[in-house]
Amino acid sequence: MSTKIKYFLLGVFVLGPFLLLVTFLAHHLVYWNKIYPWVKIAGITVGNQTKETVTDILNQAINQSKPAAINLRLDDNFYSWPIQKFDLHYLPEKTAAKALNLGRQSNWQTNLQTKWQVWHQQIYLELDYYIDWFALENQVASLAAQLETPPQPPAISINQQQIEVFRGKNGRQINQGLILNQIETQLGQLQNSQITIPVEEIKVEISEATATTIKMRASKFINQEIRWQTPEQNGILTDADLINLLDFNQGFDREKTNQLVELLAQRIEQPSANAVFEFSQNRVQVFQPAKPGIDLDQPTTHERILIALQTLEAGEQPEPIDLPINYIEPEIKTADINDLGIKELIGQGRSTFWHSITSRIHNIKITAEKINGRLVKPDEIFSFSQAVGDISQETGYQSAYIIKDGKTILGDGGGVCQVSTTMFRAALDAGLPIIERRAHSYRVGYYEQNSQPGFDATVYAPNPDFKFKNDTQYHLLIQTHFDAANQRLIINLYGADDGRVAEISQARVWDQQPPPEDLYIDDPALPIGTIKQIDWQAWGAKAAFDWLVTRNGETLQQKTFYSVYKPWQAIYLRGTMPL
Repeated sequence: MSTKIKYFLLGVFVLGPFLLLVTFLAHHLVYWNKIYPWVKIAGITVGNQTKETVTDILNQAINQSKPAAINLRLDDNFYSWPIQKFDLHYLPEKTAAKALNLGRQSNWQTNLQTKWQVWHQQIYLELDYYIDWFALENQVASLAAQLETPPQPPAISINQQQIEVFRGKNGRQINQGLILNQIETQLGQLQNSQITIPVEEIKVEISEATATTIKMRASKFINQEIRWQTPEQNGILTDADLINLLDFNQGFDREKTNQLVELLAQRIEQPSANAVFEFSQNRVQVFQPAKPGIDLDQPTTHERILIALQTLEAGEQPEPIDLPINYIEPEIKTADINDLGIKELIGQGRSTFWHSITSRIHNIKITAEKINGRLVKPDEIFSFSQAVGDISQETGYQSAYIIKDGKTILGDGGGVCQVSTTMFRAALDAGLPIIERRAHSYRVGYYEQNSQPGFDATVYAPNPDFKFKNDTQYHLLIQTHFDAANQRLIINLYGADDGRVAEISQARVWDQQPPPEDLYIDDPALPIGTIKQIDWQAWGAKAAFDWLVTRNGETLQQKTFYSVYKPWQAIYLRGTMPL
């Protein structure tokens, strides 16, 4: 190798890295406090500028171009929402800092990739801003509710032994997510162009040919029936029940068949009942033998119903269906109740329900009866919803006023939460771990008659639920005492005292808000001129209390329970029944 080549290679290996280092240092010196080139924010070129300069530029752009309203259109209808309604605030300094941070993050590989990108292609950023997304989403949802048309699915019915087919009616749905995405993009780009409301058609209508076919199929089931039976019960599926199961394409509708099976299960199934005793004055005062539960095998039932339907459609009469059931042995059999370790009262919850209407008192009574005598095994998690089971007229509940979707309406089971609230207080007093508890959305007067705000627990199967765990070494017995005369409920927890002590602080209440105006509801069961108050106004508030459980100086449980209540109005029943 010649001397010249040697010197050349030496220069490459020595000077090359040196030149790269010089270039790297020069690059950092030039841009140490500047945004890299080819960066745009909301369409504005900000490369080669300091963060302070870019902040000033963005402030000027915001002052000139900040949208005054959000504008939307659907066909010939226009909608404009003032921007101040959503508390829009742009954050130019934060945006400038974000631009300056490009290529200056902790990961050197990401930095190198970003620096290469900003030198070879444009980088587009959007303005950072704050907006009340909750208010905006509610506004979009309100508009969608105004513009949407729910679909009407096709249906078959029998009218005087004649099959009638409704072909259905297509609906219209607003793509709320797309509207919000377009608004988000426009605000980030300082744009204010009109947004075309995206509409999607919901197609459910069947063709005339399909309607004719389903009508012919349905006619085969007129005056037909399918009988079912278990060792304890029997029943009939009428022609209307069977026709409702037809699928508009072919065969039978699996979802509707599953719904039918679930209805059968509600009628047939029953929980197992443990042997029960009431512990009082050191003696067992009440005895009830164990009772096995009944469980319906729903998948097998579904298949047997389908076979019977196919038999009927083929022109043959099916045999009565034997519904498959399983018997569930109770967890605590009669022979077990003498060795459970239940010795004394370990916790108690109290509540009153003054001024409750008759149906609500009835529901409180039967709910208390359902959990009365329940045994909770060591390490078992007690689920209130599971213990109570189905809440409907079929299980003995009456319609009472409940709070649902922000309104007071008649619904099955109003008053059940009186029992779950009392159970919550008993578990707190006993120092048992609270696994799941949710406060009501509103302050309910019943739960503050003998208590402070924040000591309530709402349930609505399947969720929310109220759950606690028996972390003692022995069984627990739940005993309820329903006092109709004094409108009072007491729940006692019996077990074995293991030395734990529960301390509950006074409630803290803050951020109170006044209630809305009084609400009057017409009641045809009351004479004209009669006014009956069923709900009392309550201020909205936030509440909290502290709970500490100790044993011999050791902390077993420590928790703060928080509740957030919306303001609630007084509600009156106004009689409309003629005298």
